[in-house]
Amino acid sequence: MMFILCASVAYGQTSRFKLGLELGPSLASLSGNDFIDDYHDSRLGFIVGPSLEYRLSDLLSVKTALAFERKGSMIKSEVLTLDEKSFEEYKARMNFDYLTMPLLAKLTVGNTTHFFANAGPSFGYLIQQKTITEAFGGMPKHTVDESEGFQKINIGLVLGLGAEHPVNERLSLSVELRSDYGLSNISKLPMRDDGRIETRSIHFLAGLTYKLKK
Repeated sequence: MMFILCASVAYGQTSRFKLGLELGPSLASLSGNDFIDDYHDSRLGFIVGPSLEYRLSDLLSVKTALAFERKGSMIKSEVLTLDEKSFEEYKARMNFDYLTMPLLAKLTVGNTTHFFANAGPSFGYLIQQKTITEAFGGMPKHTVDESEGFQKINIGLVLGLGAEHPVNERLSLSVELRSDYGLSNISKLPMRDDGRIETRSIHFLAGLTYKLKK
């Protein structure tokens, strides 16, 4: 009976909240229509932001975050030069800068090192979109803001797998592989053959969490 009471007190003193910071590179791409499939490639992006987790039980918790994320793609094609005698590579980077907030259910197993899986919806707000075109055909490198052509809200589905290891009683380090599948058509303009523009991201995250005192 005393053992049960002590265990209950100890459990009660453990905070259910954890604050964290997550950051890492991303492999970003676009999808949804034939032109994107033919001429757009994946490109490096990034994600960084604070997180908050609430433990419902030893196995289950809920988690959210507020992150700055760069999505987008790389456009590559061969274009005819002005003299029409040769071809030159056209290259442009499409940058979509978002504030994103996932709402995740997290399942955790393990003793010292915890292995976890999480899933849930993600909500993004477009801060700006810029297309940066490299110099070609005698034209200098230039940047165009095309934010007005895209929807502000982007809804997606997040799936992740990772591991977390304690550094001490309150601090833990984590690594995670997370996929973010955009479900919204982010284009305001109609696409040929009822096409869409959707975002895709694969994140390679490193995290640091701090367990709050009760």
